[in-house]
Amino acid sequence: MTKKEIAALYKRTTSLVITRGKLINTTNPTQSENWSEAEDAIIANGIENGLSYAAITAEIKLQGKRANLQSNTVRNRWIDVLVPALVKGRNWTAEEDAKIADGVRNGMSFSDIATVVKGRTHVAIESRWNNVLNATSPPKGNSGYFSAAEDAIICAEHRLFADGVIPKLDYGKIADKLFGKTEKQARLRWTTVLDPLLIKGNWTEEEDVKIAIGVGKKDKIKYSHIATTIPGRTNIIIRRRWVKKLVPVIEKGQRSWTEEEGKIYFVTSN
Repeated sequence: MTKKEIAALYKRTTSLVITRGKLINTTNPTQSENWSEAEDAIIANGIENGLSYAAITAEIKLQGKRANLQSNTVRNRWIDVLVPALVKGRNWTAEEDAKIADGVRNGMSFSDIATVVKGRTHVAIESRWNNVLNATSPPKGNSGYFSAAEDAIICAEHRLFADGVIPKLDYGKIADKLFGKTEKQARLRWTTVLDPLLIKGNWTEEEDVKIAIGVGKKDKIKYSHIATTIPGRTNIIIRRRWVKKLVPVIEKGQRSWTEEEGKIYFVTSN
């Protein structure tokens, strides 16, 4: 049927029929016909290879089923259908958070950031920044507070080092990517909080004994040396364990002593 015939049938003006037709062709992802897996694959592969929507549209047209296909329809198919299917139920990674934080810091728009965070729309990225990453930005005057975005940047740098992408870790450069943090703060954040090798569970009696032996009756305690005997515990954590937990227990007798601990107490108290 011609547009005039359609207009007469539905008692609409020809101009309204033409406008409605353009709207349907632009916004309806299926264009009145189901998309095939092959067509979706063409869109996904095109996006992955950096092709424009116009180029992807031309490739789909070669299949012979969508002669009137427009690039806006392809774009909507990707954004409204395929991307949600790709990311549904997938957690955000530290690398993605780092890219978002880096992009925002460099003044990139969320649409531009979406080009480097594959499989995420600019809407999802903006929501991630506003509701999660930027929501935990450091309060004014608290330079020691680390946001989720800053943690993501530090973790991403360590992964690059572990994968051999960068030759060494430069905490000075890492600190430059953070929000008002020093090189020392960046290093301590990794060694005391973010390092996946850290043990954050309950302390064992074996660990407590090693701390007590390491402390001994020395005038100057080298917690860093003790840390080499207790994998997964840092010198700062060990010092805190000794000062806050073990010394009070020794002084107040809050629990019964093993024979080994009795020997340690004799050594440390003389």
